[in-house]
Formats: sequence, C-alpha cells, structure tokens
Amino acid sequence: MAIFVAEYAPKWLANIINYTIDLLAAIPSVVIGIWGIFNFAPQIRDAIYVPIYVWAIEEAEWLIPIIGAPTTFNLMTATLILALMIVPYTVALARDAIGQVPREQREAAWALGATRWEVMRTAVLPYARTGIVAGLLLSLARALGETMAVAMLIGNSNRVPFTLFGPAATMPSLIVNEFREAVETLHYSSIMAVGLYLFFVTIVINMFASYIQRKLSMGKGVV
Repeated sequence: MAIFVAEYAPKWLANIINYTIDLLAAIPSVVIGIWGIFNFAPQIRDAIYVPIYVWAIEEAEWLIPIIGAPTTFNLMTATLILALMIVPYTVALARDAIGQVPREQREAAWALGATRWEVMRTAVLPYARTGIVAGLLLSLARALGETMAVAMLIGNSNRVPFTLFGPAATMPSLIVNEFREAVETLHYSSIMAVGLYLFFVTIVINMFASYIQRKLSMGKGVV
C-alpha cells in the first residue's frame, strides 16, 4: 500500500488513501476494542473459527489441542485486531520513507533504462529501507505495549498452555486487569514483576531495532 500510494496512485486517489490511513492510525484503541466486541469478534467466530474447528474434528483431530474450542474472545481475535491497529502505522511510516527518497535516485535508474518496477526495486526501496524497517519496529513496539483493545478481546485467562481459539492473556492485559485487585503483597509484587519483565522485553527489542537500523544505514543505497 505504501508503494502504491507513493509511486503508482493518481494524486486524487493517493490523497484519499492517505487521509484514510491517517484516520485509522488515530482511532483510539478503546474504540477499536468496542467495535471488536460487538461486531468483529462474533462475526469472525461464526465465519472462520467454527468452520475450522468442525473441519479439525472431522479431518485433523491433532489440531484440536492447538486451536482449542472456539470462543468469542480469544488469542486469535486479539491478534487480528492488533494487526489491524498497527498496519496503518507501518503503512504511514513506510510511505513517508519512500516519499523522502531523492528524485535523483529515481532519475539515475531511469537513465539506465530501468522499468518502473525496477526503479522501485533497485533504487527506491534500498534507499528507503531504513525508514521502512523503522516503521515496522515502531509498529511492533506499539503492539507490545497495547493494552485496552487486547484486554477487551483476548479473554483474560491465565491458563497455560494457550490455544489459538481459546482465551489467553498478555503482560499488559494482565497488569490492567489484576492491578486493582492486588490487595496482598505477593499479588502486588507479582504484577510489578510482570511490568519489569515487559520493560526488559521492550528494552531488548529497542536495542535490536537500533542494531538493525545501524546495519542497514551502513549499507544504505547498496543493491
């Protein structure tokens, strides 16, 4: 979508898509969670989860412990909603990275007789890859820290192991659901420990992102 908007779409269509992407990125997570509860989750359960579960019972029983019995609020529903939430960020940042590639970069490829797609593949994308990867990593960071929409749709069950179509919990959803009920010292300390682990995971991913960006910047523009 970022490539299409930045390079191929007519200006009027690109403006419409850009406004739509920016609007989707600005929707609060609680609003997306409410939409997921009343519309998305029931429909996708009936249209996808139940048929897959029935097929697994008839044709592939070994899948049943993995997917679990379908419920309205489960790990897969939260994952899909989370993906819908972070894609606009990725598209917007990748679009901006592609749009900032100097015109000379494109003209040099055109002068060598490259086709339109070859210009994009050999000249634009290698130059913009640092920005594109940055967009991916920022989206990942948002996904890791997302709380409300996930807490509303994941089912909030601490059972292990989790199944795809069964309820589960993430570290942010566990913190937001358990914190007000932590009246005992052990319970409170456990929640604080989960927050500490989430902090460590975020630090590790940020360090990995910085490493990847440095590596890509060193070879920037190299095909």
